[in-house]
Amino acid sequence: MTIRQPDGLQTLLEHNIKANHYFYSLPTYLRDLVCRSHETIRTETELHQYADDIQRGLHE
Repeated sequence: MTIRQPDGLQTLLEHNIKANHYFYSLPTYLRDLVCRSHETIRTETELHQYADDIQRGLHE
């Protein structure tokens, strides 16, 4: 999977093992949506919030 956020998500996943485990525990479709995001994700908290927001939006 290509991560399209070189200054945000990719760096986070390379340096934060908890964020990396969380990200790769997400369903593939959700990981894809996070990667395609125009949001810059720089922290584990932002990753959790953004993934939760996507899931909530899909179930409304």
